[in-house]
Amino acid sequence: MATKQDERYIAIARACLKAVNQMAREPGDKNQAIAAVYTAIDAAFKEQTAKLADDLAISLGALTNIRDHTINLEDAHKKAAEALARVASTPVKASLH
Repeated sequence: MATKQDERYIAIARACLKAVNQMAREPGDKNQAIAAVYTAIDAAFKEQTAKLADDLAISLGALTNIRDHTINLEDAHKKAAEALARVASTPVKASLH
């Protein structure tokens, strides 16, 4: 089963392959084709970074609620567990490639 991080790498790889395949099918200005590949890579990274930012925002929200005592202890435990599960499902690997 693929982890969230694996899924993110796969999404970026698909964007790269799509751009490279399009470049191969449509011969033309090589510099323009290379720029299109870079643009596809940038867009894929931005999309995946946004997903990580969403996970972080959820975790920060849970921690803020717990810190400010705006929820009861049982709800605090539940929110903390949800945030931890979300973060734990995205393991950090030593290498980015």
